[in-house]
Amino acid sequence: PANSAAPADATAIDALGAELLLSGRSVAVDTAVVLPSGKLTLSADEALTLGASSRLDLSGRTVRNNDVSKYSWGGDVSLESRHGNIYQAAGALVDLSARYNQGGLLKAVAVDAGAGQVDLQGQIRAGSSGYYDAGGTLVPYQAGGVDIRAQQMGDFAALNQRLNQGQV
Repeated sequence: PANSAAPADATAIDALGAELLLSGRSVAVDTAVVLPSGKLTLSADEALTLGASSRLDLSGRTVRNNDVSKYSWGGDVSLESRHGNIYQAAGALVDLSARYNQGGLLKAVAVDAGAGQVDLQGQIRAGSSGYYDAGGTLVPYQAGGVDIRAQQMGDFAALNQRLNQGQV
């Protein structure tokens, strides 16, 4: 509609560390959820779906204080379906990446014997960059990861390729 508000620029949102829990019988997300360096938990009794337009942005941000820049970590996403399946559409994005800090974690759990399929077809980013000083030794920041627990997986070879592309 002509009078609807324009979508917010996700990179302009810089409040860090927020947590959000969405729970229901079935959960479907097909929009942007922006929680820089935060934690998002989506919990469903039955189906949990991330639509093609979903953008879960928990990536780290640059924090400026006068002339000094610091960098926040990548946040965490937890997807849980107690008696159903978890599905991420091909156009969806989960961004847990961070610059000059460590990436976040995506956890997907669907282990019910009657369902329990996890099919992640979208992009997952969890890369990191930079090094930190660990007592005189420069150590690279750790990239993020995924923890998938399921009765069945979608196309694992394709998922693995996308995880590598997203630096997970």
